Parts: sequence; C-alpha cells; structure tokens
Amino acid sequence: MLSANKTNAEPWSLTDVRTSILSALQNATAGTPEYTKLLADLKTVEELAPTQPKWVFKPSADVLVNGLFTLLSIAAITNHEQLAVITSKATSLLPKLIR
Repeated sequence: MLSANKTNAEPWSLTDVRTSILSALQNATAGTPEYTKLLADLKTVEELAPTQPKWVFKPSADVLVNGLFTLLSIAAITNHEQLAVITSKATSLLPKLIR
C-alpha cells in the first residue's frame, strides 16, 4: 500500500499516509477486515495530525496607539462641541487629527 508511491529513502509525511489510506479505502469493500483496519489506521493518522491553531488577533503596538489617538481625538472634538456649539469647525478638525 505505502511502498507503491515512494521509495524507502524518502520519509513519509502524515499527508502522504492519509492520502494512501483514503485511496485504499476507495478500493476496499465495506465490512471486510481490511476496510476496518484501514479505518482504524485513518483514525490513528487523524489523531497524530497537528491541529490547526485558532486564529488570534494580535495587533501591533502602532495600530493600538493610532486607534487610541483616534478615540481621544473624537472625544476631544465631542467635548469641544458640547462646550461651544461650533460643530462645523470641530468636525473639520477630525480628518486632520486622524492622519
């Protein structure tokens, strides 16, 4: 089964073994001892395969600082609008502060 695809000098990866088992499963008849053994082998290979780590969002420090500066700028503009009702002047500052 496995020796048909690679020589003994080449190492087998789990992907190669899994592919080989799956192709053998296609040719095997369900319910036979060979089929049961192939299923057990496939289960073992799946357990040995490394699991994919969950994706974790880790922003860099400059992104965090930029976001914090943007929020503080918006808070300053909002505070200015509450103190003096000059909304057009305050909102025109927003694009300049975000850059």
